[in-house]
Amino acid sequence: MEKLDFNVKTPIQGVFLDLAEVPDPVFSQKMVGDGYAIDPTSNKLLSPVKGKVIQVHKSRHAVTIETEVGEQILMHVGIDTVNLKGNGFKSFVKEGDSVDIGTPLLEFDLDYLALHAKSLITPILLLNTEGVSLNTTITPGSVISHSDTLFSFQIEKLLSHENQEDYEEIKSTPIIIDNHTGLHARPSAKIVALTKKYKSSVKLTKDGKTANAKSLVAIMGLEVAYQDKITVVAQGSDAKHAVEAISHLLKHEIKEAHDKEETTPKVVPTPKVKLKDPENIYSGVTASNGQGIGTIFQLNKKEITIQKVESNPATEKEIFFDAIKKAKQEIAKLEMQFANQNALNSSKAKIFHAHIEILEDPTIIEATLACLEEGTNAAYCWNKAFNQVANDLKALKNELLAGRANDIQDVGRRVLKFLIHDDDLDINFDMIPENTILIAENLTPSETAKLDKNKIKGFATTTGGSTSHVAILARSLGIPAIVGINDDVMQLATGTPAIIDADHGQIRINYTDKDKNQVQQNITDAAVKRKKDEEMAHMPATTSDGVKIEVAANIANLTDAKNAEENGCDGVGLLRSEFLFTERKQAPTISEQTEMYQSIADALHRTTGKPLVIRTLDVGGDKPLTYLPIDEEENPFLGERGIRVSLANPDIFRDQLKAILSVKQLDDIHIMFPMVSALDELLEAKEIVAEVQAEMGIEKVSIGIMIEVPSAALMAETLAPHVDFFSVGANDLTQYVTAIDRGHTKLAKKADGLNPGVLKLIEMTCQAATKNNIWVGVCGGIASDIPAVPILIGLGVTELSVSIPMIAQVKATVRSYSLDECKTLAHKALTLSSATEVRKLVQG
Repeated sequence: MEKLDFNVKTPIQGVFLDLAEVPDPVFSQKMVGDGYAIDPTSNKLLSPVKGKVIQVHKSRHAVTIETEVGEQILMHVGIDTVNLKGNGFKSFVKEGDSVDIGTPLLEFDLDYLALHAKSLITPILLLNTEGVSLNTTITPGSVISHSDTLFSFQIEKLLSHENQEDYEEIKSTPIIIDNHTGLHARPSAKIVALTKKYKSSVKLTKDGKTANAKSLVAIMGLEVAYQDKITVVAQGSDAKHAVEAISHLLKHEIKEAHDKEETTPKVVPTPKVKLKDPENIYSGVTASNGQGIGTIFQLNKKEITIQKVESNPATEKEIFFDAIKKAKQEIAKLEMQFANQNALNSSKAKIFHAHIEILEDPTIIEATLACLEEGTNAAYCWNKAFNQVANDLKALKNELLAGRANDIQDVGRRVLKFLIHDDDLDINFDMIPENTILIAENLTPSETAKLDKNKIKGFATTTGGSTSHVAILARSLGIPAIVGINDDVMQLATGTPAIIDADHGQIRINYTDKDKNQVQQNITDAAVKRKKDEEMAHMPATTSDGVKIEVAANIANLTDAKNAEENGCDGVGLLRSEFLFTERKQAPTISEQTEMYQSIADALHRTTGKPLVIRTLDVGGDKPLTYLPIDEEENPFLGERGIRVSLANPDIFRDQLKAILSVKQLDDIHIMFPMVSALDELLEAKEIVAEVQAEMGIEKVSIGIMIEVPSAALMAETLAPHVDFFSVGANDLTQYVTAIDRGHTKLAKKADGLNPGVLKLIEMTCQAATKNNIWVGVCGGIASDIPAVPILIGLGVTELSVSIPMIAQVKATVRSYSLDECKTLAHKALTLSSATEVRKLVQG
């Protein structure tokens, strides 16, 4: 290995900023790449490197340059400047131009952008950071000029091919996969990304089958399901380290949080036989809820026939890799656009990360290259390779993995478009009329991401499932969608009037005026209520008889804090501080933590005195850290997690407390300990806080605990005198009370926070709080669950910390009840025998 140093000069004069300060999650969360940002004071963008221009955006606001060492630098002037459609910009270069350091790239009107763009802040990104470390000597807030080195990076280049057979083969012990959806695209992509950091060859084996661990499709082809056993096998100079790292990933870091959206229970689709229903109802599976009225539009995609042609292998390889590069750039741009349009669902944009991995997948690439060596044209070879992989996935028994064949087809057609120079392979969405109910055999994730919800009232496909990426994106966009619908729907003529009722998985034609009027009324009522709720989102949530309830937000980072503020939160009831500790090799420093906590506090418009509740590090169980080893436990949810981890690692705990106590305007900051189960744990934690306070000269700080262990609720009267507040973590409390893992594929529905047993423990918590004059909040899932809102208020809860998109609706729900009505509902709920009965009570 040889390490090469490379410098990136400042492309534009201005104030240097950390990427986290960019007001766009696509950049601040490093979805596109890593780097830094500049708040410009000049109006000319110069090339920061010597290289070749590989992309000039048609809106002229962004330029990408490929350096001499093959790395790509993206410069994106301003935020949401794509919407200006080139106004205010002048470009000096075109794709293919060679540039030197200091070559003018584009010019822009600073005043025009200041008036029309969301922000002038300009991210400068290194797109491919694999095997690359970025460094800068500039302090955030410094003024920089064109002569400065913005950042440098180091690249490791392989000088000679390592003979891996000279090394002993290293194997892990069998590893049980604890991810409930097995190794589907996203966990497989994590494995691939980690494996690529090692020189050794790495394989995963299961039941005698082997997969290249650097190949996403090969891993998915193993069809690894929940509780399957796999072994990591590596051979090479760093094989031992590779096996240890990948084993740790498989054991601890691929278990995904169970997003309610992404784990929609699979409904068995209606058998695809010709229906004789006189009302002409076509049935399928709900992918995204909602209703719509419109006319059918049959989306017939262009069929592709690729001829086999004798060609020069060297020439075709160059053509092939150029098409791959263009496809990557297009996917990165699509990811960025989707996240821009859907800030509250920006995490869904990460679906396209797996598409990038597919483009780099050795299984497909090697099959294509082998075909090219036979003297065959690139288009034919690529078409054959990706279709073979897609067909292999379709044949798998695991429905989730089989559904990912659609992603392979999506990526495959994108590359094919560049190979055969046929833009018609892309759907022209402009041709789709207003008020459309789209019908197709299938939609790809990238096609779904481009749908305009103002034109498309819903869509239905004859293939796919409710766990597909298409379904996930449809829910993010808020478009009613049905998958696996009866094939007969394909026979409906374009222009046929129809109703889509995705709530019940149906499309109806020949409907009555009464049906149409009812659906229209439902849609109108929902839209009017949503708009009214949003308009009042910044108003207090007060019951009809004048009792104020704080509606705060659950957040995980600075972007969430800004979104929460924009959506009307009364504060933050739960900051999951572990976001600062994960996905890194060592614990964050005190200054790093302080800076982030302060920026989040500032984002909440501190002059209004909005509270910020910071939960101390909550790891262990399903959230381990690589640098904080916790011995393997038979049941990690009953082991070392939450406050127990902090007490066992006092240095990390003290550093976090020092960072929290360094935030300005400390009166509005509340420290909250997770997973407290006994008084001695609380007292030990408070003693450490007191020591840090004394060291820093701080007299008073608000301290609370989460009530998420049944013993804490049962001992609430004992704990209450020692804290300033309680916050009920209803998700874990429900899990422990019902003895049901909330991620269990079969039982999760029964782990309902409205279970009367859970409600009785919340009541005990509220009673103890009232006696000791402290407040009670709820930050678990039921705080965002509309039927639960009046019951929680009736039990004595005075703060609801909810998911950001639910702030307006929860506030509106609070206003629709009096405190007496809430108390009556709560009293009745405690006498019922099941969560189902409680929900019926509230919903009437």
